[in-house]
Amino acid sequence: YQPLFRQPWVLFSAYTGLAVLVPVLEELFKPLALWFLLGRRPTPGAGLALGAVAGAGFALPETLFNLAGAAANPQWLALATGRVGTGLLHVCTAALTGMAIASVWRSGKFHHLALTSAAASGLHGLWNALTITSGMAGGSIFAGIFKEPYDIKDNHSRLGVALSLVLAFLL
Repeated sequence: YQPLFRQPWVLFSAYTGLAVLVPVLEELFKPLALWFLLGRRPTPGAGLALGAVAGAGFALPETLFNLAGAAANPQWLALATGRVGTGLLHVCTAALTGMAIASVWRSGKFHHLALTSAAASGLHGLWNALTITSGMAGGSIFAGIFKEPYDIKDNHSRLGVALSLVLAFLL
């Protein structure tokens, strides 16, 4: 099964799925609860706040599942640090979408919602793409410094991945 994951088409498909398909689906489902509150005609400010709460509600279980799955991983701290940035991303993109949903019901301008959803999905996709790319590049660079092939089981590769995730979070 390992040679399959070295095939360019498999890597491209996985990368595209994580950087395009997953963000679009997540950005569609995160503010789902807001649609049930639209009968109350929330203000854009209320939509922003409700969207932020929905984003936090989405980020918490996602983060807990990711961290629980990596509990035995020596890179757990780097993963936890990166998840803080991901949580903030979920809160911010859902807040913007929530504000757009509330605005649409007051103004009737559905193109604002479409543009905001596209921007939120694009920002989320960019985050995912940069996280994947920086992790792989960091591991390769550190492995190369020590004249070793990239292998996630190698300590130098792991150190490179961890440092690149920390740098990505700080930026």
